[in-house]
This record gives sequence, structure tokens and C-alpha cells, in this order.
Amino acid sequence: MKSIKIGNQEWLTENLNVDHFNNGDEIQQIESSEDWLMYLKEKKPAWCYYENSLANGSVYGKLYNRYAIEDPRGLAPIGFSVITSSVWSSDIITVNGAARLKSTTSWDANPGTNTTGFNALASGYREAAGAFAGLGTETRFWAKDDTPVSPIAATGNYVVMTSADQAVTLETTAPQADNINGYSVRLIKDAGYNGWNGDPDYLRDKFVKFSYRFKFDDNEYSVVAPFSQDVFI
Repeated sequence: MKSIKIGNQEWLTENLNVDHFNNGDEIQQIESSEDWLMYLKEKKPAWCYYENSLANGSVYGKLYNRYAIEDPRGLAPIGFSVITSSVWSSDIITVNGAARLKSTTSWDANPGTNTTGFNALASGYREAAGAFAGLGTETRFWAKDDTPVSPIAATGNYVVMTSADQAVTLETTAPQADNINGYSVRLIKDAGYNGWNGDPDYLRDKFVKFSYRFKFDDNEYSVVAPFSQDVFI
């Protein structure tokens, strides 16, 4: 997972794209508007791709409802956290507006300079009624509650950037702040986390595979290696 430094904190440069909680429980992918609304009534976590397109998902990541963000099973991988309202509101993000956070492409107007490397894409969102909007003109990020509350409130906070200007604002007004809206998610690296703890991106190149072949009595070796083993280096 690629990250950049803004101030004293480390931020991921791509939208979240996971479909399981930290304990392994699956988060449901919801495509139809009817099912999207049903998950509001049942207060269940869910995600979707913009316009249910995997091609969009490969670029923009997933859109999550707020029940997924606030679920105690944990949406962010170990060592990372969903960015909270207080962090979004800090000078680290709001100083100098959205231009330094926006990508240089994907915006229909007023693209960014992306001088921070944050690379906020105009990834659009899913409305409470299940319709999709904003691709190319807007991005919205959920802001996690600073203090967990159970049960969660009917609305939450979210951050918005648009192609109309270079503002980045924290919003709280319904219906846009209703839990069922589908918004992007960004993560921040936890202080002191060193990338160990089983992080697959960290461990991927730390193993080599050894294979073992049989040696026969005539000192010839078997052509096929029937045993192999991953060894940490």
C-alpha cells in the first residue's frame, strides 16, 4: 500500500478496496437500489463499485455505507485507521484547500496540482436512494467518528471536494450524511506501526520457495520436485 507524508502523519494514496473485516467476515456487495435501501433498514454494512462496474472499482476503489465504516470488526487493515473527523478537520488537510490533494486528472474542471501526492480522484458516490452520481465532478470521503458510539447515529460526517472550486469541506447535513450513502474511504497509518504484523504487502518479497527432489541410489535426481516450502529470508 503506497503512502505519503503530510505533516507528521502518513496517508495512503488510494481509496480503500477491501471486502472483508479484520476478523475475516465478509462485507456484502450490493448492486440493486432496492437491496441498498434494505441494508439501511437493517443497518448492515455494504459496499459497491461505482455503477457496479469492476472497471471503475479498479481505478476508484469501493464505495462503502457508514455501517461498514463504524463496524467494530474493523474496516481498515491492521496498522491503519479510517481517517476521523478531527484529523480531516486539522490543518494537515484543510490548509491551502483541495488543489494540493486533488489528482491532476479525472476532474472535469478545476483539477488539482497533487503536490502532496494524496491523489484524490473524482470518484463519485452512491446516493441514499441507490443512484450513482458525481463521477468526474466530485468525491466524498467518510469521516469516522472520533469516539465510537453504539448504536451509531443516523448520520455521520463526510468530506467533499468538487470540480466547482478548490475547497475541501467537512459536511454533516442529511440526507447526504445519512448512513446509507456510499462514499470512498481513505486510511491513515497508525503511529508506531512498522509494517510487520502479517501485512501481506510488507511480507510479499520476504519469502523464497525451496523445492526438494529425490536422490536415487545411482546419484541421479528425480525430474519432478514433489516437495516445496516457503522460507522467510
